[in-house]
Amino acid sequence: MPPAGWRHEPDPSGISIGVLAPNGTFGDEYPSFTGKTDTILADVSRMLDAGHPASALLRLTATYHEDVQRLPDLHLLWARAYDDLDRPLFRERLDVMLDSHHQAF
Repeated sequence: MPPAGWRHEPDPSGISIGVLAPNGTFGDEYPSFTGKTDTILADVSRMLDAGHPASALLRLTATYHEDVQRLPDLHLLWARAYDDLDRPLFRERLDVMLDSHHQAF
């Protein structure tokens, strides 16, 4: 069970554990993770601007698991979601992932 005032949403891609965050950081919509990258980024940007970084994070991580080649496109908004949720260690790990991605491709 999540702590009081918090919520857990499983990863819609079924690959990771999902997102655990304060209730207010989730929006009302359950984000999709498939589709064109531009559409996904526009939706994520809208979620972040609306103050729903947990929903944005849920969509970003699922999108990444759907196609890891999208990491460079997702990185900036994914980093913002971690920053908005005050998760500096995850943000650091994301930056390492991007460096590793660039080295591999």
